[in-house]
Amino acid sequence: MALAREQKLSALGGLAAAAAHELGSPLGTMFVVAKEMKEELPPDDIYLPDVELLISEILRCREILQNLATLPEEDGGDPYNIIPIVSLIEAAVEPYEKIEIKTMITSGITSGASGKEGSDHPMVLRSPEILHSLGLFAQNAIQFAHENVDISVFWNERTITLTIHDDGPGFDSQVLGRLGDPLISNREHAQKAIESRKEEDGEHMGLGVFIATTLLAHTGGKVTYSNHLQGGAIVEVVWPRQRLEVEIPTVPNIDPSRSRPLPSGYD
Repeated sequence: MALAREQKLSALGGLAAAAAHELGSPLGTMFVVAKEMKEELPPDDIYLPDVELLISEILRCREILQNLATLPEEDGGDPYNIIPIVSLIEAAVEPYEKIEIKTMITSGITSGASGKEGSDHPMVLRSPEILHSLGLFAQNAIQFAHENVDISVFWNERTITLTIHDDGPGFDSQVLGRLGDPLISNREHAQKAIESRKEEDGEHMGLGVFIATTLLAHTGGKVTYSNHLQGGAIVEVVWPRQRLEVEIPTVPNIDPSRSRPLPSGYD
């Protein structure tokens, strides 16, 4: 039982495993204290919105950790399958697709710095860190898109670049530079972040974005956030190709002369 638990945590990567293991108890304590504070405050107290914000962030953090802890099981218990990069993206996006939003995934080859092309389709591990992070970005884009979400992945001999662009309202300019940080220190900026990019249940996406950014950094990916000149939010992830790509194990050749004959009745 203990061995199975350790194997499951290892599949999440060192950072996610530490978070799932270490943050559970402190989050529970914070939630109890925050709930008691809310119950003691009068409805018109100036600190009530802050306490409610704290509670929503705690719940969001707990949900993220629960998702991280169950992700390998949802992928059939084996997150280390080697698949094409496009298949990994499709697996991350598919749970969040909506009929009313057109989600397009395109892929292709670009020229590298040396002028050579990385012609082979990159094969990568079915990583729970990448599945979770890209799933969150796709969910956010689809949630705020008016009609379209364009997802592209292009590669050359040196890099693999993923871009997610929605045609929604984009990121608030005052918090754009802080996306991916664990905390937004200014309360006004925090409120703007909540109002500009929040989920259906009204919970702040900031903590989820921070965890996704950190998990992708653990895989070698660098994440940048921006707004398109013609509207909509853009999330771009760039990996060194040699960091993300893996080789497909070769099957050894079998010498027919050394194979055993079939038992009687099987020929």
